[in-house]
Amino acid sequence: MRDGLAEIRENAQWLWRLLSMTPEQRAALEQSRIQQGDMTTYADDVRQALSAVLEEADSMITFLDQFESAPIIYTGEGNTADVLARLERLMQMAERAELEP
Repeated sequence: MRDGLAEIRENAQWLWRLLSMTPEQRAALEQSRIQQGDMTTYADDVRQALSAVLEEADSMITFLDQFESAPIIYTGEGNTADVLARLERLMQMAERAELEP
Protein backbone atom coordinates (compact mmCIF):
# COMPACT_ATOMS: atom_id res chain seq x y z
CA MET A 1 0.00 0.00 0.00
CA ARG A 2 2.85 2.34 0.84
CA ASP A 3 4.43 1.59 -2.54
CA GLY A 4 1.15 2.40 -4.25
CA LEU A 5 0.91 5.74 -2.47
CA ALA A 6 4.54 6.48 -3.32
CA GLU A 7 3.81 5.75 -6.98
CA ILE A 8 0.74 8.00 -6.95
CA ARG A 9 2.80 10.77 -5.37
CA GLU A 10 5.63 10.37 -7.88
CA ASN A 11 3.27 10.50 -10.85
CA ALA A 12 1.31 13.39 -9.35
CA GLN A 13 4.56 15.33 -8.89
CA TRP A 14 5.55 14.65 -12.52
CA LEU A 15 2.08 15.73 -13.62
CA TRP A 16 2.40 18.92 -11.53
CA ARG A 17 5.77 19.69 -13.14
CA LEU A 18 4.31 19.11 -16.59
CA LEU A 19 1.32 21.34 -15.94
CA SER A 20 3.58 24.04 -14.48
CA MET A 21 5.75 24.22 -17.61
CA THR A 22 5.75 27.32 -19.73
CA PRO A 23 5.02 26.92 -23.45
CA GLU A 24 8.74 27.36 -24.09
CA GLN A 25 9.62 24.57 -21.66
CA ARG A 26 7.05 22.28 -23.27
CA ALA A 27 8.50 22.95 -26.69
CA ALA A 28 12.05 22.34 -25.41
CA LEU A 29 10.97 19.03 -23.86
CA GLU A 30 9.36 17.86 -27.09
CA GLN A 31 12.32 19.05 -29.16
CA SER A 32 14.83 17.17 -27.02
CA ARG A 33 12.73 14.04 -27.38
CA ILE A 34 12.48 14.42 -31.14
CA GLN A 35 16.27 14.66 -31.30
CA GLN A 36 16.44 11.34 -29.41
CA GLY A 37 13.95 9.75 -31.79
CA ASP A 38 11.13 9.79 -29.22
CA MET A 39 7.89 11.09 -30.65
CA THR A 40 6.16 11.43 -27.25
CA THR A 41 4.40 14.78 -27.03
CA TYR A 42 3.67 16.95 -24.02
CA ALA A 43 0.02 15.89 -24.20
CA ASP A 44 1.13 12.23 -24.20
CA ASP A 45 3.15 12.88 -21.03
CA VAL A 46 0.18 14.46 -19.30
CA ARG A 47 -2.12 11.59 -20.32
CA GLN A 48 0.41 8.96 -19.20
CA ALA A 49 1.02 10.59 -15.82
CA LEU A 50 -2.69 11.08 -15.15
CA SER A 51 -3.45 7.55 -16.30
CA ALA A 52 -0.79 6.16 -13.93
CA VAL A 53 -2.29 8.09 -11.00
CA LEU A 54 -5.80 6.87 -11.81
CA GLU A 55 -4.74 3.26 -12.32
CA GLU A 56 -2.84 3.12 -9.04
CA ALA A 57 -5.72 4.79 -7.19
CA ASP A 58 -8.13 2.22 -8.67
CA SER A 59 -5.76 -0.56 -7.61
CA MET A 60 -5.67 0.76 -4.06
CA ILE A 61 -9.46 1.10 -3.96
CA THR A 62 -9.80 -2.51 -5.10
CA PHE A 63 -7.34 -3.60 -2.43
CA LEU A 64 -9.15 -1.68 0.33
CA ASP A 65 -12.54 -3.00 -0.81
CA GLN A 66 -11.35 -6.53 0.04
CA PHE A 67 -11.62 -5.71 3.74
CA GLU A 68 -15.04 -6.19 5.26
CA SER A 69 -14.50 -3.98 8.29
CA ALA A 70 -14.61 -0.25 8.65
CA PRO A 71 -11.97 1.62 10.62
CA ILE A 72 -12.66 2.26 14.29
CA ILE A 73 -12.56 5.90 15.25
CA TYR A 74 -12.00 6.39 18.95
CA THR A 75 -12.12 9.90 20.34
CA GLY A 76 -11.62 9.10 24.04
CA GLU A 77 -8.51 9.20 26.16
CA GLY A 78 -5.52 6.96 25.66
CA ASN A 79 -3.25 5.99 22.82
CA THR A 80 -3.60 3.16 20.29
CA ALA A 81 -2.00 0.60 22.61
CA ASP A 82 -4.44 1.52 25.40
CA VAL A 83 -7.43 1.19 23.10
CA LEU A 84 -6.24 -2.17 21.76
CA ALA A 85 -5.69 -3.45 25.29
CA ARG A 86 -9.24 -2.41 26.24
CA LEU A 87 -10.65 -4.12 23.18
CA GLU A 88 -8.69 -7.28 23.99
CA ARG A 89 -10.07 -7.30 27.56
CA LEU A 90 -13.60 -6.82 26.22
CA MET A 91 -13.13 -9.72 23.82
CA GLN A 92 -11.90 -11.95 26.66
CA MET A 93 -14.88 -10.95 28.81
CA ALA A 94 -17.27 -11.73 25.96
CA GLU A 95 -15.66 -15.12 25.39
CA ARG A 96 -15.91 -15.97 29.11
CA ALA A 97 -19.56 -14.87 29.15
CA GLU A 98 -20.29 -17.20 26.23
CA LEU A 99 -18.74 -20.13 28.10
CA GLU A 100 -20.71 -19.57 31.32
CA PRO A 101 -24.06 -21.42 31.61
